Amino acid sequence: MLSQAFGAIAQNQTETAPMLRAKWGQVYKEPTNSNLSKIIATDGDGFYALRMHREGMLGGGNIKPIVEYYDKNMKLIRERSLDLEYKGKDRDFKDVIMFGRQLYLLSYFYNEKHEKTYLFAQKIRHSNLQLESEVTKIEEWNASNKEHADPFGFHLSRDSSKLLVYTHSPFVETGDKEKFSFHVFAPDIVEISSKSVRLPYKDENYGVEEYQVDNEGNVYLLGIAYMAGASKLKRDGKPTYYYSILSYQKDAEAHHEFKLENRDVFITDLTFRIADNHNLICTGFYSEKGTFSMKGIYFLNVDPKSKTVITQNLQPLDFNFLTANLSERNKKLAKEAAVKNNKSKEAELANYSLDKLILRSDGGAILVAEQYYVQQVMQNNNYSMYPYGSSYYNRYYYNSPYYGSAYNNNRRPDYYYNYNDIIVINIRPTGEIEWSARIPKLQESRNDQGLFSSYSMAVAQDKFYFVYNEHPKNLNPQSDRHYTTSTDRGSSIVVVSTVNKDGSVKTSPLRSVNMEKGQEVLTRPKVCRQISRSEMAVYGEDGRNYRFASLSLE
Repeated sequence: MLSQAFGAIAQNQTETAPMLRAKWGQVYKEPTNSNLSKIIATDGDGFYALRMHREGMLGGGNIKPIVEYYDKNMKLIRERSLDLEYKGKDRDFKDVIMFGRQLYLLSYFYNEKHEKTYLFAQKIRHSNLQLESEVTKIEEWNASNKEHADPFGFHLSRDSSKLLVYTHSPFVETGDKEKFSFHVFAPDIVEISSKSVRLPYKDENYGVEEYQVDNEGNVYLLGIAYMAGASKLKRDGKPTYYYSILSYQKDAEAHHEFKLENRDVFITDLTFRIADNHNLICTGFYSEKGTFSMKGIYFLNVDPKSKTVITQNLQPLDFNFLTANLSERNKKLAKEAAVKNNKSKEAELANYSLDKLILRSDGGAILVAEQYYVQQVMQNNNYSMYPYGSSYYNRYYYNSPYYGSAYNNNRRPDYYYNYNDIIVINIRPTGEIEWSARIPKLQESRNDQGLFSSYSMAVAQDKFYFVYNEHPKNLNPQSDRHYTTSTDRGSSIVVVSTVNKDGSVKTSPLRSVNMEKGQEVLTRPKVCRQISRSEMAVYGEDGRNYRFASLSLE
C-alpha cells in the first residue's frame, strides 16, 4: 500500500536521475507469424507469458495460443501450444488467466445447431503447461449466428480469489431494457452466486463501461445513462448524461444505484476500484467545455453496504499545470479568460485517457492518464482526429478485405497513433489534489496501433516507475525542443521516469548491465509488467530478436 505521507508540492520539471539496473536475459528468435501478447502472471519463481501464433504460410490461418514460462533469470524454461479442439471441432480462444494460483485456458464454442455459445475453462498444468483433459462449461448464451457468438466478459477480484463471468445481450428491441447475467466463481471453478437481471434503463439510453467484483463476490457495474431523446454525440452545452454505479450484493435480491451526476460540468472519463474496507473509490476527470478535454478531477467515496456517500468533490487542476505546454501568447489568453470567467476559452487538457487508478492506504487515490489520439490521414493530406481510442476504425480498417491486399489506391487512409505526456495526480481522501506531476513525451507511429508507444508502470516503496521509448535528445536538459520518439531502434532508447513521493520527476536511460554495444532494443511497454514488489519484467525487441530484462526497483 502507498504511504499516507505524500508531499504537498510537486516539482514538474524532469531531472536526470541515477540509472536503474536492468539485467537482460538470453536473446531468442521470435517464431514466424507470432507475437508476444502479454505476461499472464507470476508464481514467485518466474512468470508466464502468452504468445499468439497465426498458422499458415502467410499467417492467414487460425490463431493458436502458446504459453511460455520464464525463470528469474529471464530464461525460457518451457513452452507449449494449447489445443483448442473440442469434439472434433475448433474452439475459439478467449484468454489465459491465473485464478486462485491456477492457470486456466478460457475458450468458447458456437453450436450452430442449437444456436448457443458455450464458455469453457480448462486447467493448465504448471509442471509441463499441458491442458488437463477435463473441460468445464461455465456459461452458455443464446446466439443467432457465429458473428455475434462471443458475449462473454470476465473480471478477477483484487486478490484473485473471485472470478466474475458476465454476459449481456446485444439483441434488444428498441425501448426494451438491456439483459445482463453473471456468475461468480471461487477457485476450482466453484460457483458461489449467479443472477440474471434487466438493467433499469432502456438499451438505447445506457451503456456499460466497466464491471468489477470484490473479494467477497459482490458485483458492480459502471455505466453511462443518457437522458431520453438526448444525442450521444453532443459535445457542448450542458451534459445530457450521467454516470451510474449499479451494486449487486450477493446477499441481497435487489440492486442499488449510485448516480454520479453534476449538471454543471461534464464528467469526461471515470473509473472505480474497491478498497480493502469494501468502499467504492470512484474518480476521473471533469470539464466545463465538453467531453474531449478536462479541467480537473472528480472524486467519490461510497459505502455500498450502508448506501451512503462518504466524500464527493470536484477539484480543478492548477493553472500552471493546465498551461504547461501552451505558448506564452496562449497562456496569456487563457489567463485573461480565467479572470473574465469565460469558461469556453479557459485552459483545459485535451485528449487524456484515464489509464490507472491506484488506491492509497488512507482512502485517497492516484490517477494516471496519458494523452492519446489517432489521426486519419488521406492521400490528399486531409485528416480527422479520433480521441480516446480507435475501436471503430480499427475494426473497419484492419478487418477490411482491402487491408493487406493488392488494393492500395488513394482511398486507403493512414492512421497515426499519438501517445504523448503522462500525468500523475495524487488525491487526498477529501478529494483535494495533493500534487500533480507531468512526464513529457511525444510518440507517434503509423499503422501499427502504437505497438512500441505508451508506457508500462510499476509501484515500489512509494515511488512510481514508468518505462517507455524516448528520443535520446530529449534527455538533454539544455534542449528546448521535444523530439518525436521513433520506432527505429537507432534513434530511440528505453528510459525510466521515476515519480517520487513529493511528485518530483526524474528520468534516465535504462542501465543495461550485461548488454553489449549494438544489442540495443526497443521495448513494447504493453507487454512489460511488474512481477514482484521490487522487480519489473521489461520486454525488448530488435527485429525478430527478443529478450526480457529484470529491472530492479529501488
